[in-house]
Amino acid sequence: MKAKKVIFVFSGLIINHQRKILLVKRKEKKLPEADNKWEFPGGKLNFGETIEETIEREIFEETGYQVIAKTMLPKPFYSLWHYPTFDQYTVIFCFLCQLKVNKKVVRDDHHVEEINWFSINELEKLPLLPGVDFFIKQFLSTKGYIKRLIEN
Repeated sequence: MKAKKVIFVFSGLIINHQRKILLVKRKEKKLPEADNKWEFPGGKLNFGETIEETIEREIFEETGYQVIAKTMLPKPFYSLWHYPTFDQYTVIFCFLCQLKVNKKVVRDDHHVEEINWFSINELEKLPLLPGVDFFIKQFLSTKGYIKRLIEN
């Protein structure tokens, strides 16, 4: 019988002044269903960190961009992944984030194949991990978020 694992992931939805969304292409050879798919940057909590600190650290580690975690979207996303030796139930929370500086520091993360900015229309053509659409729809259904996020 395979081991079972639950993890909590905190990701960031970042929109720049050109109204493009920052995504990372995941490198996950052990899980072909997730390998080479696009997702929001983020990761797991370290001992003693706040959720906001986790998101800000993970986004910097994965993308080289410094952000401020602002507001959590109201609903988490749940997914079940089947690795060769264990099953993983993942609960993802997404925060709207603001760029501190629109300048990237060169970083190298072993789980990130590529980093890029995309318009909402371009997302339809990309291979996305399941939670991306879920959070984009939540974001777009919340009135005033885009304007408030970009103006702050």
